[in-house]
Amino acid sequence: MESTKVTVLVMCPILGPQFDTLATCVSVIILPIHFEESVNIMEGSSGSSYNPPALAKPVSELETLQKQHEEKTLKIQELKRQIETVKLQLEKKKKKDIPDARKEAFHNLSEKYNSLREEYNALLAERSRE
Repeated sequence: MESTKVTVLVMCPILGPQFDTLATCVSVIILPIHFEESVNIMEGSSGSSYNPPALAKPVSELETLQKQHEEKTLKIQELKRQIETVKLQLEKKKKKDIPDARKEAFHNLSEKYNSLREEYNALLAERSRE
């Protein structure tokens, strides 16, 4: 028997409508069968869909990969939120630190001014005594 390789496109339901152009490719080997065998398969299925063992493995692998992709996507979204939160906290801290730095600089300049004024007044008092 000769086999034919066919590519089947499957829409990924996990990613949702924003990824409507994304499709996952699953390669399936299709073996030619006789007409009688296909009729027997359809009659023996009793209304349920026929899932040959060759297709069961790729489908379960696809589901596993979709779940892994969904978990990774959720993790990425959570990390983005955490990054934004930390970024906002840093910006707030910088804004808060700037006034604190200004207050400290003003305090240092005020102390320096007061010490220079005291020194000036002391020198002025000495001069007036002479």
